[in-house]
Amino acid sequence: MGLLELHPEGSDPIIVHPKPNHVPATFTVLNFPVEDVEVAVDSLSKKGIVFGQYDGPDTD
Repeated sequence: MGLLELHPEGSDPIIVHPKPNHVPATFTVLNFPVEDVEVAVDSLSKKGIVFGQYDGPDTD
């Protein structure tokens, strides 16, 4: 199994590595900074991205 290296524009590379006993996280593990989150969500929604809606603390 190899590594995956992502190169987001304007940011440092992100290295993703496999884990043999992987269990999906129950929390956010990757964030993308944006100037205005509402504008970003609207733009992505128009492109077909579906966002999960959660009830609970710290779920903005």
